[in-house]
Amino acid sequence: MKEVEMKKINEPSREIPITNETSVLVVGGGAAGLSAAIAARRMGCDVTLIEKYGFLGGTLTSVTLGSFCGIFTVTEDSIKPVVKGFQEEIIERLKMYNGVSEAKRWLKTASVPYDTTSFKRVADELVEEAGVQILYHTLAVSVIKEHNQVKGVIIENKNGRSAIMADVIIDASGDGDIISMAGGEYSVGDNGITQFPSSMFRMVNVNTEKLSSLSREEVTEYFQKAVNDGYPLPRVAGGIHLNPIDHVVHLNVTKVSNEGEVPINPLDTSQLTYAEMEGRKQVFLYERVLQKYVPGFEKARVIDIGPSIGIREARLIKGDYTLTSDDVLSCRKFEDAIACGAWPVEMHDSGNKTRWVWIEPGNFYTIPYQSLIPARLENVLMAGRNISATHEAQASVRVSAICMAMGQAAGIAAYLALSQENQVRHISVEKLQKLLLDNNAFLP
Repeated sequence: MKEVEMKKINEPSREIPITNETSVLVVGGGAAGLSAAIAARRMGCDVTLIEKYGFLGGTLTSVTLGSFCGIFTVTEDSIKPVVKGFQEEIIERLKMYNGVSEAKRWLKTASVPYDTTSFKRVADELVEEAGVQILYHTLAVSVIKEHNQVKGVIIENKNGRSAIMADVIIDASGDGDIISMAGGEYSVGDNGITQFPSSMFRMVNVNTEKLSSLSREEVTEYFQKAVNDGYPLPRVAGGIHLNPIDHVVHLNVTKVSNEGEVPINPLDTSQLTYAEMEGRKQVFLYERVLQKYVPGFEKARVIDIGPSIGIREARLIKGDYTLTSDDVLSCRKFEDAIACGAWPVEMHDSGNKTRWVWIEPGNFYTIPYQSLIPARLENVLMAGRNISATHEAQASVRVSAICMAMGQAAGIAAYLALSQENQVRHISVEKLQKLLLDNNAFLP
């Protein structure tokens, strides 16, 4: 088949205004970016945070995730937090609005259910109280680079195209957009094979008393029965989280792929568009199945689908150190540890069930500061699911609580870098660790 050459035009050169000059610029207001911005601001930095949506939280709100994962290390007898700091503060603030429930055990782990609308409220309050300058509905579209430093970011929003100049930049975009634009090295998944995304949703009028009596395994059996009866469910093992609001549940049960279980390319807009539409089709398929097969859902209906499909993996940025699955599963403790995690390696790959690889009960691993530093860039840090990690390690480190811990570390590291000519490699890691502990973070 003959290739058709893409038509092109020349975009005219133009001057654009510098609308902001800031000490620390955070790109992306998800779990990592939110905590990074507030941490840096509380250290006294001028901080600007840009976010593409009209609210903060990233996956926690735009996907309607419904449960904070990655907080605890779990044994048969105990549930102990290995993420504190900003995550703990968020939970305490949510309690003021009845927006969070007690930790709930499931499989070999535990998580904390929360209400997404309450989270938006709390996030707004915290950035406002801290004095973070925030720009909603704003996209980062290019970078201003000199040698190995990113001097600023070009943005677009309703005001048009402009530039924000910054001393230190934190890429918390989830996809590593800033580092990619700056020429940073990255891979996409495992040789281009990424984890399957999910469209998540909420249902109302659920008889939660009936539902609470069911085990996760029993729900899987009901889904499997539906498959046996001809319903084409792509996934039979998923998460159903009780919302703090009575008779409302969050569901993480869909699995979106191209035909033939070919993974979605999360960096291709046409594939993302397909994924959003396919995900919504799956939501209503699961609604019918839940109503027909699963006790407690007889009168339930979908009331909300996340504004965005849940992307688990895109760019994996090459950093000064790449966290590996061996590091995670052996519970390695790094000398330059800046965050901890105990979430299993959670693989959403081929097949109709999630594949879990568990770490030692009661133990945890650490994330080194080096994994937050992109190779060959001097004044840029990264936090969240785009840190330097292998495909397998990222399947553990990407969850929300661990992202918050990384964000808090990145925000304080940015503050320290300002006194080191913005060189993120020149900071004292010992001082970073002390400041994290002073701010109630958990470290070994």
